Amino acid sequence: MKKSTRKRASTPGYVSPKQLTLDAFESPFFQQLKPDNRWVVLAKLIPWDEICGTYLKHVGISNTG
Repeated sequence: MKKSTRKRASTPGYVSPKQLTLDAFESPFFQQLKPDNRWVVLAKLIPWDEICGTYLKHVGISNTG
């Protein structure tokens, strides 16, 4: 019997806020956000690197999806 092959979903990409950026390559959406927008302010307060590290430590990365 032929083994079925499934295409695996790609791992979601996480980009650290500490990642260097190139100003010319910002998305048009990001350029239109006002810095005093409550969601922008909130996003800057959340420790995303810690959350991502904690999540990966507890959930891990699976090869089986």
